[in-house]
Amino acid sequence: MNYLKNVGYLYKQDKNFIVNNNYKIIDDKNYRIAIVDLSGNIVYMNRNFLNAIYSMINVDKDYLNRNYLNIRDVNFEMWLAIKDSNLNNLNIENAKKIRLHFGSNNPVGYLFLQRDKRERNNNIQDKIEFFNKGSVKEIFLEDLYDGLYLADSEANTLKVNASYEKISLLPEFELKGKNLRELEEKGYFSKSVTLLLLDKFKAEGFLAPISIEQKIITGKEALVTGIPIVDDKNSLEYIVTIVKEIIPIYEIAKKLTYTNKRRIWRGFKIENDVIRFDNVCIIAKDRKTKDVIEKVQNVSCGSFSVLLTGETGVGKDLMAKYLYHLKCKQKGTKIPFVVVNCSAIPKDLLETEMFGYEPGAFSGASKNGKKGLIELANGGILFLNEIGEMPLDLQSKFLTVLDNGKIRRVGGLKEYKISFQLVSATNKDLDEAVRENKFRKDLYYRISDIVINIPPLRERRDDILPLLLFAIEEIRKKYNDEGKILSSSVIEILINYSWPGNIRELFAFVKKMWVLSSNRVITVNDIPYRILKDRKKVKDVIIPEDNNKTLREMVRDYEIQIIKEAINKFGSFSLAAKSLGIDVSTLRRKLKRK
Repeated sequence: MNYLKNVGYLYKQDKNFIVNNNYKIIDDKNYRIAIVDLSGNIVYMNRNFLNAIYSMINVDKDYLNRNYLNIRDVNFEMWLAIKDSNLNNLNIENAKKIRLHFGSNNPVGYLFLQRDKRERNNNIQDKIEFFNKGSVKEIFLEDLYDGLYLADSEANTLKVNASYEKISLLPEFELKGKNLRELEEKGYFSKSVTLLLLDKFKAEGFLAPISIEQKIITGKEALVTGIPIVDDKNSLEYIVTIVKEIIPIYEIAKKLTYTNKRRIWRGFKIENDVIRFDNVCIIAKDRKTKDVIEKVQNVSCGSFSVLLTGETGVGKDLMAKYLYHLKCKQKGTKIPFVVVNCSAIPKDLLETEMFGYEPGAFSGASKNGKKGLIELANGGILFLNEIGEMPLDLQSKFLTVLDNGKIRRVGGLKEYKISFQLVSATNKDLDEAVRENKFRKDLYYRISDIVINIPPLRERRDDILPLLLFAIEEIRKKYNDEGKILSSSVIEILINYSWPGNIRELFAFVKKMWVLSSNRVITVNDIPYRILKDRKKVKDVIIPEDNNKTLREMVRDYEIQIIKEAINKFGSFSLAAKSLGIDVSTLRRKLKRK
């Protein structure tokens, strides 16, 4: 583990540190650690640094409710040190600033270290003596920075301390009483040091500490050291595991490289798979979400008509806002962004809302007339949400606007020149709507220079856990509450749930659990039945006892059943065919087959 570095090793570095060879840092209770990008945004801070924020003079508590912190908000001396090329110009006791380099001469960020004046001993041998002198219960009453995991001689989990919960993000409730062999098999840990020590003890009678690097199911990494505790007869009684958080500095530096490049070229900030802009946040952990974001970035450079498709609640309006944000960044100024929800405005009012009207156009009209929403979008972006709900007669008028670049208000003769980028969104299958004469074919071609489909949440499962944690954190900030924890069993259920309402349903679920769950840890008992039963949607194929059909006939019937379920689920033949990987004509032919 020569790539695993102690914080003391970095503290001794003079000016620069080249991050390579998959370097990682072992967190240390004697140091406050923060990593920032070139603009001073904090991308990582250890628990010591986080705890110190609350006592720092310059901190404004309102900043703690933002999506991220900048080092200037926490400690202005550190902010000045970023701006000053003189590395010795850091007037903070026992503090040091180190430039982080990642495969180039240019720094990608900065590492701040501050050593505690009351430096405490980290020697493992001292810890062993401490453990053997005190009782197990007394050990876990200590306010220790390191995590502790206690198991008996049969590898049954007895207890973990509060620091372990913070490091691993696993609540004691989820672990207590479970055997570590079962937990290892289920993937809670890549390897259990307790099991390694027990196996070595049984094979060799060996009783000495063992240290390994461990990956935890929540994505955290730790250096774990198993320490045998013997009774008065020198028989193995317990194994206490000391858990130290590992800071993946190599991965952080790699992300900083990407972040800095994207900021230069695109004018947006991406940190830890999150894009933040204008008090809006997009979670982009899943590869499919990142693909959508890249497409939005590409089309923002032109003036193409963009059609966003996808089920309800997938975030089409969020992507439209992101496209607008990128457009403003490129132009260097704010431009109009006008949103028209075609399904929310009554059909008899939609024309006057979109096109405006001249004075005296109808009874009750303003004497000054009124600009329409299309006209207000001049020079910017017109976002037509739920465009599939636009009435056919209005579609014809809107097509004329797109073709001529001019608009005529209701009740008027004068034409006004306009220019805007059109972004539309729909959860309908417009191909099917065109075939059914519910949507004009020529308008469809005009609004869909670029079509970007946003996959449903069930197809980008890597986003589910980050979205759940983000939703919990947002509610915690809003209500100034200590927050709730999802047990790993609940996480497994929610990741595998189909989320028919997508992100909108996920946020509603978190709010509901926040209110209805009386416990801090949300367990399976808190989950609604409709979500629990969703796990059993994959049905067994049962052959009736009186079956007299051939295999070919049974396969045909089962195929038809799958097709019908897909149609019911997606609401149209074309979307069902797309989900099954066949064309519409094939789907129709299979349904007609007897």
